Amino acid sequence: MKPKLYLASLAAITTLSLAEGCSSTTSGGKFKDYFVGNVKIRFHETELPEERKHDPWKGYGLDGGFPQTIVSDLKITNNSGSYSLPADMVEDLGNPNIGHVGVRQNGKLLELSMTNSDGAGGHHVLFQIDLVKALARRFVRMVIEDDFTKTHDWMAIRKHGK
Repeated sequence: MKPKLYLASLAAITTLSLAEGCSSTTSGGKFKDYFVGNVKIRFHETELPEERKHDPWKGYGLDGGFPQTIVSDLKITNNSGSYSLPADMVEDLGNPNIGHVGVRQNGKLLELSMTNSDGAGGHHVLFQIDLVKALARRFVRMVIEDDFTKTHDWMAIRKHGK
């Protein structure tokens, strides 16, 4: 599928009416739950660990310096079990907006979209997840660019069991 079609898909997702679950702040950061059918999606957000501030930031979400927070985990649970996306697919998303995520089931794919920013480093993210095959991929578009870039092709996601 061409990037412009993903942009249309992202626009469709962000206009959905969502059935939201709970959100909470804990000592380890905060999380936000979303539901679509029998699927629960949980985004975790934490402060950027100090040890990650020794090297220049190569992720998304700001224009210089370091993000205050990052997506630290993305877990999906359904009747067949619980899954986690690979760390390198989520931990480079700085200054996330986990309180406003678009979620939809598009055929066999679960699609998640979010727009994150500190202002100048704004970016749109589209995750496509195939829970039957336990695979996920990600597209990112910087706000100042026209097209999405596939940053991660289909990758295995870790299944934790039921």
